[in-house]
Amino acid sequence: MQQPLISYYPISHKELGYNYVVIAAKHQNRWLWVRHRDRDTWEMPGGHVEPNETVNNAASRELFEETGAIAYTLAPIADFAVEFKGKLSWNRLFLAHIETLGPLPESEIKEVKLFDHLPSTLTYSLIQPQLLSYIKEQTPSNNQTL
Repeated sequence: MQQPLISYYPISHKELGYNYVVIAAKHQNRWLWVRHRDRDTWEMPGGHVEPNETVNNAASRELFEETGAIAYTLAPIADFAVEFKGKLSWNRLFLAHIETLGPLPESEIKEVKLFDHLPSTLTYSLIQPQLLSYIKEQTPSNNQTL
């Protein structure tokens, strides 16, 4: 099976031209994962950056839409590129510390769950474990779980 190539970069000051945001989120000292209503697998919150939307605004929007987070801190960790099957996407990786979760908004997300370990079934199993490892390397204080 072909592995995606992930390359990490310092945060860019450009705000347009990103494809996706991915958010490693912690709540109550556990990692938060979401499950899409059409899948039985888990994934990190995130999604597409809309046209003319800044990448940081996209991260805030996606975090709320996919988790119901209403009180949180959100920090960019790195820009990253994923090359897979001849396609390249430019993205930004964030770390969120969620203080308060509200009701899950009406969206494509069916369930939000906290984990002490990496879920056994991941939607993006070739990418998201690498992103989480990178977050843990860059922010050693977040290594208490997983």
